Amino acid sequence: MANNRTINRLLAAGTIVAVLGAALPVAQSQAQGQQSFGPNGQEPIQLVPQNAPQSVAAPAAVLPAAPEDNYVDIMVQPLTQLDPAGMGILTAEDGGFGANLWQESGFEVVTSLLTEAPRQNPSPTLRGLMRRVTLSTASSPRGQTRQPVTNTSPFLAARLGYLYDTGALRFVRAMYERLPSLMDNGELTRLQAEVALLAADETQACTLADEANRRHDDLFWLHLQALCRAAADDGEGADFAMDMARELGGSDRLLDAVIAHMALSEENRAARRSDLQQPETLAPLHVAAMRMAGLPVPPAFLNNAPSIVLHAIALDNSMPLALRLEAGNRAAGQGALASRTLGRLFDVARVDAAALATTLQIPMEDRSPQANATLYQAAKAATDPALRVRYLDLMWQRGQQTGDPVGVAQQTYEIAQSITPAAGYRSQAATLSRMLIAGNDIDGAVSWYLILRNAAATRDASATTDLIGLWPLMQVAGATSRVPWSGEILQIWWQSQAIYPGAERVSRGLRVFTLLEALGRKIPANYWLELRSIAAANEVADQTGLSGASLSAQQLALMQGLREAAASKRLGESILWVAACLGEDGPAKTNPLLLAEIVRSLMSLGLVGEARGLALEALLANGQ
Repeated sequence: MANNRTINRLLAAGTIVAVLGAALPVAQSQAQGQQSFGPNGQEPIQLVPQNAPQSVAAPAAVLPAAPEDNYVDIMVQPLTQLDPAGMGILTAEDGGFGANLWQESGFEVVTSLLTEAPRQNPSPTLRGLMRRVTLSTASSPRGQTRQPVTNTSPFLAARLGYLYDTGALRFVRAMYERLPSLMDNGELTRLQAEVALLAADETQACTLADEANRRHDDLFWLHLQALCRAAADDGEGADFAMDMARELGGSDRLLDAVIAHMALSEENRAARRSDLQQPETLAPLHVAAMRMAGLPVPPAFLNNAPSIVLHAIALDNSMPLALRLEAGNRAAGQGALASRTLGRLFDVARVDAAALATTLQIPMEDRSPQANATLYQAAKAATDPALRVRYLDLMWQRGQQTGDPVGVAQQTYEIAQSITPAAGYRSQAATLSRMLIAGNDIDGAVSWYLILRNAAATRDASATTDLIGLWPLMQVAGATSRVPWSGEILQIWWQSQAIYPGAERVSRGLRVFTLLEALGRKIPANYWLELRSIAAANEVADQTGLSGASLSAQQLALMQGLREAAASKRLGESILWVAACLGEDGPAKTNPLLLAEIVRSLMSLGLVGEARGLALEALLANGQ
């Protein structure tokens, strides 16, 4: 209410209309007559963002996410003078960072950062950066010690381990296809066999088992050999391998039950359901065994499944749709499945007509994959654009409540893009603009912004409030050619934040001001003084990160590591420091001062799109 009174007072004085009208010299008829969203309306998630000059006004790819799971345009170039540990599937010509990615970086530092990098992160921007870093063909880091590197290098193990742990099944398999034999390294060979099992390549997995069982003592190879023998109808060989494993202390009750089931005749298999005991961890070997035996994976087993197993089940057409949907939902929550791919799973889920007819009645607290799939299908099937907009608005609200509005926006990007901007949808224009920003359609987002601008020109207080709230996002997104920077609008935006309690106002102001400065804008001193006064009056300085002292010793150490690496232009190492700084919470929960340093460092390295992407993720996830 207080905010509406403020807006109405400014409207009555003509202040906002005059300022916004001067800042946005775009004809109203131009906005209303727009039928498409321009070149950005194509595929919004790219492996590599377009290069942009390091200027605050430069348009840049926003939220450059991890490669889609069905990405097929990776070009593999032959390697000539690189050691095996530096081999990858991306070169500088097709999306990699180039052969000098690790130049001047210390071997121990890089390997340690990569080994300890967070495996689960909600940021699609960071996931995209980390995929490119681990997949790039580049000389291995040596640093001052000139550490010798072989194909069993800890650096190679760290790269493959990261890809495996983050569920990048397609990419880690492609890496193994380009590497020489790793049979001397039992752990890397085991990962290779597990990836083959998840990709339903039992032939390769069994071939590896035959050789590895003679060279390594890992009980895994006996278990895999037992499965291979059972699949080849060699019951005696399977029993022998399992007996040996048990004698060595390697009992696996689930695998025992599945192999026993495989030994039955086809008639008896159909008539009898094996009693499958839930394992402590649902391993790739278990999933492959159940698939080969024709046994469904019990849904409860997903509770103990690592990311790469969830990813594999979600994309396995032989699995039941309900199981795939549940696995996909979990994998996406862990960052192991692209949001677009989860949207495609929602699209093929079984939703009956009765459920679709009552979609708007789904309780907000129902976060089940089936509820999300129902909303998705209802939005996609709606022939009435107004109803489609209502569905999208509801999905965005649900995304905000779960802390993943960016993921929801990327799942529904194509649906949101299908809505032609029109004044009739003014009340949802701000939501649709945010959804398109998250989907990397800045032109489309600006089109909805202009709808609000036109409504604000008629002294519509609600439209004006939404317009002001969107303005910082447009600045961070780099849409300044159509939504120019204005000190007056900055002042109006800050005044509009007075409706929030002291602590929240400080948090919102600090986040926007620090990010804008990190992107090259100068925030006048009076804003910082006012922010300090509000924080002091509400005793919220320590909680918001207003002072450097509120950064923990660990955060300060990480920030200094990032700052030094970026200043020395050590690109690959800097990205690993960014991952360490963000941790598993991602940009939304990162201290504003630390996040600003991350954005500033990425800008200095020429990663403008990624810098903007992380900033936007933080703002959107915090309801800004």
